[in-house]
Amino acid sequence: MKIFILIMPAVWLSFLLAQSGFEQYSDIDSHALNTPAHTAENIKTLASYLIKPAQTEKEKVRALYRWVTENINYDVQSYLMKYNKQRSVKQILKERSTVCDGYSRLMAELANAVDIEMVQVIGYSKGYDYRIGDRFNDNPNHAWNAVKIHGTWHLLDVTWGAGYIDENNRFVRRFQDHYFLTPPESFILDHLPEDERWQLINQPISLREFEDYLFLKPAFFRYGLSVKSHYKNTLDIYDEAKVEFYVPDDVSLMAQLFQDENPLPEYLTFSQRKSGIVRIAVQIPESGEYILRVYAKEQGNSLKFEWTCDYKILTSGGKGKSAGFPFSYATFINQNAYLYEPLIRYLPDGQNQKFKIFIPGAKGVAVKVNDNWSFLDRQGNLFEGYIPIKKGKIQVLARFKEGNEYSALLDYISE
Repeated sequence: MKIFILIMPAVWLSFLLAQSGFEQYSDIDSHALNTPAHTAENIKTLASYLIKPAQTEKEKVRALYRWVTENINYDVQSYLMKYNKQRSVKQILKERSTVCDGYSRLMAELANAVDIEMVQVIGYSKGYDYRIGDRFNDNPNHAWNAVKIHGTWHLLDVTWGAGYIDENNRFVRRFQDHYFLTPPESFILDHLPEDERWQLINQPISLREFEDYLFLKPAFFRYGLSVKSHYKNTLDIYDEAKVEFYVPDDVSLMAQLFQDENPLPEYLTFSQRKSGIVRIAVQIPESGEYILRVYAKEQGNSLKFEWTCDYKILTSGGKGKSAGFPFSYATFINQNAYLYEPLIRYLPDGQNQKFKIFIPGAKGVAVKVNDNWSFLDRQGNLFEGYIPIKKGKIQVLARFKEGNEYSALLDYISE
């Protein structure tokens, strides 16, 4: 068996590879989604019907993948009971329900029925019940597929392509394009085959290395994100940390700190962009174990932010009650402003505080201390100056048009 190996200097470079997007299969998908029920009575009939409009091997595989993801339900009960009912492919077609083993066997048989070489791959995955820091035992927990297209091997996961299990242990059908012919350097981040040849990368990794990888969700790739700074999943710090991502211009990031699955105040994280890089800073109030969760969405989109990745944070110190950053308004984020200082939430009373902020397109920037306004000096898009601080609310505002209309950017507190 000849296997294509992706040549790259190191697997860590996968975090720096921007995703270019997936091919459009609208006609193939439409055909698969409108398949008459009577064609699914057996493997050969179904596979033959699905590939009718396909012009290439890749389109044939896509048609099979799209039908399975739309028509086969995940058997949550069997998964939760750790009971893998060995259904035949014929039974799966009839019952329309199975777990990963059945999904991958069904996919392979459909492909083989139309002379496409596809195999089931067994291995380890960071799936529904995975938590950062988990160690895998010797027993693989997942199954997916490898398929040969025009002499080159590719990877796909039809189970994860179909949807996911939600917090109420219900299967939610949600098509995931990411798991169709996923680049090996991305696939390895949450799938490790038991047989290392199916990693399809030039430097196979160990199980321990796999366990230490940053925990990425499908939305991470869908939004075209890449890791710039920390590619391992655990940050061992004293009281604060910063992580950085390469982020497309039309995508916004935000972060939330959790402890014992409980969300902590938003002011403990601070996200800002500069030159295509989003830096997320986090301050920890006290020693312990935390999760830093990163979310993304398209700018201007009313949809909710989507979960993209997690870091585990182990803290031996903590900043106590002084932990935190200024509150940032939507205008700060949408204008791609960048705050140099002060990067703290509480400003000391009675001191002259330096402010330095970069705001593209701003015509003026003011710092409002209670009811007193002071204006920062301007050098292009950079504004800075020293402002006397008094107890109360401190707000940074910017003007983007002629006139006296200012928009709030940041809030601070002095006590």
